[in-house]
Amino acid sequence: MAEINETTTVEELAGIVATALEEQGIQVALVGGAVVSIYTHGEYESGDLDFVVYNTTMESRVDAIMSTLGFHRDGRMFTHPSSSFFVEFPPGPISIGRNYRVELDTMKMPTGVVRLLSPTDCVCDRLAAFFHWNDRRSLEHALMVASNQPIHLNRIKKWSAEEGGPDVAIKFQEFEQRYAAAIHGKARARKTGKGEERPPPLK
Repeated sequence: MAEINETTTVEELAGIVATALEEQGIQVALVGGAVVSIYTHGEYESGDLDFVVYNTTMESRVDAIMSTLGFHRDGRMFTHPSSSFFVEFPPGPISIGRNYRVELDTMKMPTGVVRLLSPTDCVCDRLAAFFHWNDRRSLEHALMVASNQPIHLNRIKKWSAEEGGPDVAIKFQEFEQRYAAAIHGKARARKTGKGEERPPPLK
């Protein structure tokens, strides 16, 4: 198994943790900001990795396995002396807003295979925070993922309508218009041969 050190990336750490748990029969899925970081190729930087354990009866075994990787529990978090990232295991089941029909993908990392939210559901997850809590940073994260990964816009639109809530239609329209503008901008950049200048990573 790969060693965890100060140069270990979020992708590598996700693979290490997921593999160690899966080898002991504990299925997990990566959710939250780390998924945004992976799908945006580091344009957004997350400081933590959130894994949801499929079978809650297995949760009692997590501490021992994380300990073998060099992690120490600190409240709800697991920290590692050689990594700036910390790991959490939020309670399941996995849901996005009111939707429990969540789509997972698998991604091969340099250190193992990881189950994680699909790009489409990652966008929905970020939009849920924008819709219900008016968290505009989450809107920006949704746009980052949508601009970097293939998504199913019609499915996001359908989910938004089912999610409901104050001003959801207006907020989705803002997302849709800005997403279209971003895609158009990328297409123009490809035609002119000019790459887009990326801003520094968001934290």
